Amino acid sequence: MRFSHIATLVALSAMTGIAAAQGTDTSFAIPTGRASLVYSGWGGPDLAVETYRPENLPADAPIIFVMHGVNRNPDDYRDAWIELADACGLAIIAPGFDQDGFPRSSGYNLGEPLPGTDAVSAFDAIEPLFTTMRAGLGSTRSGYSIFGHSAGAQFVHRFLMLTPDTHVEAAVVANAGWYTWPDTSVEWPYGFAGAPRAPLAPGDIAALPVTLLLGEADNDPNASNLRQTAEARAQGAHRFERGLNTAALVDRLAADAGLEHGWAVATVPGVAHDNTRMAPAAVRHLVPEDIYNTTACRLATNGD
Repeated sequence: MRFSHIATLVALSAMTGIAAAQGTDTSFAIPTGRASLVYSGWGGPDLAVETYRPENLPADAPIIFVMHGVNRNPDDYRDAWIELADACGLAIIAPGFDQDGFPRSSGYNLGEPLPGTDAVSAFDAIEPLFTTMRAGLGSTRSGYSIFGHSAGAQFVHRFLMLTPDTHVEAAVVANAGWYTWPDTSVEWPYGFAGAPRAPLAPGDIAALPVTLLLGEADNDPNASNLRQTAEARAQGAHRFERGLNTAALVDRLAADAGLEHGWAVATVPGVAHDNTRMAPAAVRHLVPEDIYNTTACRLATNGD
């Protein structure tokens, strides 16, 4: 997907005042440090976008999209990555999908058509936003990584399965409460029957660069905000079990497609449903090995 329509990016940072960019070729710069931006023109409601740019960030630095959870708090999710960004040399982009423009789970983590539109989805914002952020960073990277925790993890795996030809280089799906399984015999949103848009082919889904990152202590069957429908419970008793069962299903898709394996699985000992403690463990699955293995990055991630 390429970004060809007019976009407006307004920097609301008190340090930088107001800056605007229209189109992908207009010169503007995402400021060093924290910034709060407004992004519009992609075809849906305006997005608040929280960014963090370390000092002296190289042009080829990884770009990490960080997807918030049910509390719709992109600033907190951005802030949880600042130490990691400084240590590992990462640009952090945390879009915010507010309840007004993207109501309920249907408008955010399910990616269903937004009110007043025929087909516009929250999923449609990510690729043009990447194009605009890439320009604002002066980046030479051709793709980005994406991390989501909890409801953000639900967003990420559905976005990837229902969006062809993304520029995603690596994705981490952390502690999702439940999943859309790539199964056409199961009704949406637990499966693909009746999905709002056509999913990728099963083999292409199995080949996605996804790591399911699971907190080993996220195993409370009565946890707050854990979906308890019969369909969700069929995926497992708790978040940890549902993640493992989803991985097993994708492995079966991979075998049917002649692939060696499906999505990767990594677990984090002693961590429950905690975004800030999952983020350091996610880094190694999102950045090139040479960046992860730098001394500063290994220290910031506890060598995980």
